[in-house]
Amino acid sequence: MAKRVQVIQKDAVPPWVAGLMAEAALIAPHHGPNGDPQLVPLRSVKELDLDYTHDLLPPTRYLLPPSEVLFRFRNGDDLTLVPEYDDQRRIFFGIRSCDVKGIRYQEQFFRRDFPDIYFLTRLTKAALVSLACTTPPLPTCFCPCCDGGPLLKPGEGYDIQLTPLKGRYLVEVDSETGASLVAKTPGLFRDATSADLAEREEMLDEIDQKFSTSAYLSRGISKVTNDAVPEEVWEELADRCIGCGGCSYLCPFCTCFTVSDRSRDGKEGERFRRWDHCILVGFTREASGHNPRDRKCEQFKRRFFHKLSYQYMQREGRPGCVGCGRCLTTCMTAVDMAAVLMRFRELGQRPKWGPPWAAKPKTSP
Repeated sequence: MAKRVQVIQKDAVPPWVAGLMAEAALIAPHHGPNGDPQLVPLRSVKELDLDYTHDLLPPTRYLLPPSEVLFRFRNGDDLTLVPEYDDQRRIFFGIRSCDVKGIRYQEQFFRRDFPDIYFLTRLTKAALVSLACTTPPLPTCFCPCCDGGPLLKPGEGYDIQLTPLKGRYLVEVDSETGASLVAKTPGLFRDATSADLAEREEMLDEIDQKFSTSAYLSRGISKVTNDAVPEEVWEELADRCIGCGGCSYLCPFCTCFTVSDRSRDGKEGERFRRWDHCILVGFTREASGHNPRDRKCEQFKRRFFHKLSYQYMQREGRPGCVGCGRCLTTCMTAVDMAAVLMRFRELGQRPKWGPPWAAKPKTSP
């Protein structure tokens, strides 16, 4: 389809959104009672709040839920399997560039080899309306280091991309799905001018200067790919990790899960899957009880090998990090992606950190 760039005034967004809510569940940012932004199904247009950075929990949780039933079974004269598919139509409205990249990364994973009908059924019923970052990022954001934002290019996975300008949004339509969302209320949009496009570029130049966290991704990729990280450094990093799994559970790229059956009487039950984490000790434990990665260091190393090694970059088409900074927010012992990459950059030098319990408490000035 021909790409089209339009403009909508900010005060025209609520009526547009109201029309979309009549068609599908709208997953959009809303500031809850504690003031934290959350991507939730909106009940009213008044709940929409696009003045945010990003949710702590990525929107991929609506496509790969923390726990879901795959099918129910009845074991009688004949075994009966009843699959459960979630075909609800959803519009993800105002999600950030890093989260669009996360959704498309997971899509690639779940389409490869054995297509996952559960994830793909949800995704094919979804539309992605992204919101470019033109406001100051969080201190933990480093998406420019990972090709994750703050703006997406055509063909990078959005159906519509909104870029905030003064009093209006630039609207870039990049799919038939996106065109259908605009076509519902065509009177709210006008074609973009050269002045609109120039303002967009000026704002993006300004925002690029406001990122405060750096991640030395290329250095990390080189070190991990060439097996140039000494074992004692892996041990040092793993010793700091408390194995809580937060970095994976909040990562928009992680796809680890486990599958279990549960039944009350052996005749009826259900098979379900739930999130799992390659950094947890039980993830690679086999039915015999043997665990090929029973050392914490090996579990920790595996996570970063999957994220950074060129072997996986060839298969996935990119590194396994989008720079959203959620792991920095959740990690209590500073072994998040940016910290680990910094440690790889400092190989041969004395680390700048000590054990987490030795940290001195901060004092007021």
